Order: sequence, then structure tokens, then C-alpha cells
Amino acid sequence: MSSMEYVTATLLILFWYLTRLKVSFGRSLPGISVEIISLWFAAAYSISETTQFLTIDETGLTAALASDGKFILMQWMAVTFHTTPAILLPIAKLASWRGISLEDSIQILKALHWLLSASILAAIAHYCAASIDSPCAELRARAESIFLAMLLLLPIDQLALKVFNYDAVALFGGVLAVLLVAKALQSNNKRLGYFAVIVATLAAAEKISSSPLLLLTLMGNALLAARTSNAAPWTHAVRVLLYSISASIACSLLLGLLYAACTSNDLPEGYWTTTLAPISSWLVLPAIFLFKSSNPYDHLAIFSVVTIFTLILAVILLVYFDNQKLFAELQARSRSLNLYPVLAAIFVVGAVGVYSVHPYYAPMLASNIPRLQNSFAFNGLVLHFGASNLPQHYLEYVIYSATIFVCAIPSALWLGLVLGYRSRKVQGSIPGLGFLVLVGLLLTLVAIINGVPILSRYLGVAILPIYLYLAAPLISHIAAARTTAGRALALTFCVAFIMEILPFAPLSATFRPFWANYPDPVPRPGVLNPSWTGWGEELMQAGKELVARCVASPDHRLADVPCEQLRIHTLYPGGWVHPTIQADTQPKFPNPALSTDADYYVLNRSAATQHYVDFPTIDPEFTIDARGYPMAWVYRGDRLMLATSR
Repeated sequence: MSSMEYVTATLLILFWYLTRLKVSFGRSLPGISVEIISLWFAAAYSISETTQFLTIDETGLTAALASDGKFILMQWMAVTFHTTPAILLPIAKLASWRGISLEDSIQILKALHWLLSASILAAIAHYCAASIDSPCAELRARAESIFLAMLLLLPIDQLALKVFNYDAVALFGGVLAVLLVAKALQSNNKRLGYFAVIVATLAAAEKISSSPLLLLTLMGNALLAARTSNAAPWTHAVRVLLYSISASIACSLLLGLLYAACTSNDLPEGYWTTTLAPISSWLVLPAIFLFKSSNPYDHLAIFSVVTIFTLILAVILLVYFDNQKLFAELQARSRSLNLYPVLAAIFVVGAVGVYSVHPYYAPMLASNIPRLQNSFAFNGLVLHFGASNLPQHYLEYVIYSATIFVCAIPSALWLGLVLGYRSRKVQGSIPGLGFLVLVGLLLTLVAIINGVPILSRYLGVAILPIYLYLAAPLISHIAAARTTAGRALALTFCVAFIMEILPFAPLSATFRPFWANYPDPVPRPGVLNPSWTGWGEELMQAGKELVARCVASPDHRLADVPCEQLRIHTLYPGGWVHPTIQADTQPKFPNPALSTDADYYVLNRSAATQHYVDFPTIDPEFTIDARGYPMAWVYRGDRLMLATSR
């Protein structure tokens, strides 16, 4: 870990503790000390190496934000990545004015992004723990600590936390907003309802996938107004809906003003129209996939009008059904809503899918179905499963999505199926959690219908609520453990949870359960797995391993080359911030001008899967593995050049 990472982890725990001073009074000092130390280690592991590597997304985003480049404006006009630049660009400008180097600025931005995102996770942890139905404040305080530690360690969360892009704020903010509006409905708290709208807007401004969550939050706030109004409920609900939409647009406009005030780039035509993106961008993907629109971003004003009228109609229907006491009955039943059989079915289907469903990318491997072969390609790729007909394709698509869920969730959490089924009151006491699980599953189904090539990072809005739903009964039991046997079982769970995750650092996106193994140690073009194929972080991992091997040699040399003269190159774009040896991205594999015994080349699984080059026939110097599963291969330049020239 770098000193910046130590400081950032400490700042998070300090922030967390200061917000809990009131509940800390009266608690035992040893108990509080154990919580703080355990949380600090969870935070330290979560941020470890975050500021030292760059994925393919980050190579453009971090440098562009640190230098106020036009690439950020391009992302902005594509209705993504509004919140983070508006917040962090002033800091990047200040760093530039103070003469801080580009690499140091990138590290600062990544650390601040992690801190911002982890703070949202802390809010989710507080919400879940505070909702546990227990009169014991100490139990809830202990549960909050466990919730936060778990959220910091979970693989899908670590991927969002460690990668500087739009995923973290969109995912964590969207989930928090829906939970907050559910709490507002339960407690008739109007201020909380509006606060949920602002949080949802910040999330939807960051990424299109959170726009549906903003719509749900807007409708929830309008329904809250109808319930607390003494006047005509329809009129008041529609009025508050329009107020909420205005507040959302005003928040988005403020982001636009902040960015415009700080950037030195000329604002393109249509810039201010993008302030409508949070409420309207949910229509962008249907416009692309269903209507084959080549530039849907030009129609945000039309999308906004459609959205507003759709919301008004939906709110009128909601108020009507609410007046018929339908929602009161549903709310009463939701307390005992049991989704554990559904999650158990997902686990069984997903576990079977690990060994029975094989995902492929076209055009690297063509589909047998002409309709899929000619369908719209997302980022140039079409996901298929080698099926011979559409019904089989969509069936395997559903199984594959369940497999992604199962392979993203640590095995110990599935014990929540047993405890949760027996104590449904625990997760039922967290307002909105069951509903959020159903929303996540529905959005996954929408993605399947639209043909989106789903990966784990695209399904976070479904995976994170499932995490929480499974974890709620487990954490409640752990926090309430009083007997020696109970504490021993709690400790066993924690150790099993942590040990399964540890082998997959630094990004943890490569995580898979201990029982799941993939059949392709040697990659083939177009062949995927349900976890991860790499995103450029392997350059740092391979560079550190190369230096470690050199330093460990008796003469501090590799092939008679001194350690400080080694160079490492990657074909798939990635970055190593403040490398200890020369590190870069090379468009050729290998570059004839850099093919000596001092040069080493990294070929990661993504590059092989997307067929950047033919896979080398020689043995690598070493591999970067995720619990025995190779994720990258490292070749010496002179040997690679000789092999490719044959």
C-alpha cells in the first residue's frame, strides 16, 4: 500500500467514527477498538493498490480529468460521467495550479473517488443496520460495522470502488436512493423523500443504468405526498412529482454549471440539454437496441417529455391503487415477503450454468443464429451461447445471468438462504430491500431482452441488493452472538468469507467461488467466463512480479539485465502509476524496436479473447493467476520476437 492509500483508509474510518459518536457512548472500549481496527483493515484491503494501476477505462478518464482534457466532455455529451467530474474537476484544477505532476494528480483523484464511493457504502450500511428490528442500540451499532466491512470487501463493490469511472457513484447512489425513498414512505418523511430524489439524480447523472432508479424514486416521493395530503391526493401527488422533477433537473443543471465553470474547453452545442439526461437517459438503450437509433443523445428533450407524461400517468395509477388500499396490503405482506426460494433457485441454476453454459463473443466466434449475427453490436460485440435457435439462446442467456450472480457472491453469504428463510423478519424490516432485489432482477431481464452483452459490472444493480438481502440475517446473528459457540461460528463465517476473497486482489473482479473452475486455462478468441477477463490492471501486477523476481535473484539481474533497465509493455491498454521500471502500452506485440532481453510483454485474457493477436506458441516467463486461473501471460521480448517471426 502507498502512503496515500493508508491516509485515505484512515480518513474513511475517522469519518465513520465521528458520525457515530452518540451511539459510541456507553459501549465498552475494547469492543469499539476491535470494530475500528477490523474496519480499518477492511478499508485498507479495499483501497490497496487502487492508486497504483489504471484499467483501460481509467487510462483516458483519469488523465483527461487531471488535465481537463476533451475526453471528459465527450463522455459528458454521451450522457454519462457528470457527477464525478463536476465534483473533482475543481480539485484537479487546484492540483495543476499548485504544480502537482500528472501522475500524482491521478493518484489523488483515484483516492478521492474511492473515498466518495466508500462514504456512500457507509450510508447504505448505516441504513441497513438502523432498520434491523431490535431494541438494542449496541447490536445495531455492531451490525453497522459488519455491514460496512462486508460492503468494502465484496468483489462487485471493490471493482466499482477501485476503478475510476461512473460505476461506483451510479450503483451505490442508485441503491441508496431507492432504500431512502422506501424509508420515507414508511415514516412519512417528506424531507427524506426529496433527499432521495437528489441522491438518485446524482447517480443517474453518472450512468444510464441508474436512470430507472431515479424514476422509481420520483414516483415514490409523489406517492408519499398523496399519502400525507389533506387535499385531493391526485392533484397533490402530480404537483409534488413536478416539484421533484424540477429539483432533479436543477441538481443536474448545478452539475453542468460546476463543470462549465471549471473547464477550459469550449462547450459544444447541446451541452445544456444534457442536464435532462438523468430523467430521460433510460430511453437511450431501447432507442439503440430496439429502434436502431444511431445518435439517441440528440433526442433528450423528446425523451424528457415522454418521461414526464409517463410519470404523471404512472403516479395517477399509483395513487388510485393506493386509495384502494392495495399498497397497504402489499406493504403488510412485504414484511413477510420471502425471496429466499427465488434466490435458492438462482443459486441452483447459476451453479449448473457454470459447467453447462458457455458464453461467446461474435464476431470472434460467429453465432449459429442469423438474427443474432446481424443484430446490433454493443461496443462491436454480440453475446451468444452457440445455440441453434432463439428459444435456446434466451434460455441460456437467463441461465448465464444467474451464473454471473452466483460467481460474484462469496459462498459464505449463501448461508443467508437458510438463516433468512427461518428469520424473515430481519431482511423484511429493511424497507425497500426486497423490492430492490426484484427491480434488479427485472432490469437484468430487460438487458437480456435488449441483447446487452451482460457482464458482472453491468449487473451490479441486481447483485448488490442480493448481497444485502443474503447478508442481513447473517449479520444480525453475528452481531447478536453472545455465547462462546455463537461467537465461534461468527468468527468461522468471517474467516471463510475473507479467505475466499483474498486470492483475487487487487481488483477482485476475477473472483469466483471456491467450487467454481473454468475450463479454459488457455484463452481462445471469443470465449468468455462469467467473472472477468481483465481490464488492463495486469500491467501493474506483472510489473511488480517482474521486479520482485529480479530483486530476489542473487545478482539482482534477469538474463544479465540489471533490474533498473527492465521494461514492461502491454498490448491491452492499462497503466502502472509511478512504476519502478519503464512501463507502457505498445500497439505491436512485440514491437521490433523493443524486443530485447530487457523487454517483457503482457498479454491479458481480454486481449486474447478479443483476438488482438494470435496466442503465442511459446511458454511464458510467468503468468498472473487468479487462484490458479491464468489472467495474463508475460513473455520476454527477444523470445517472443523469435517465435512470431517464424
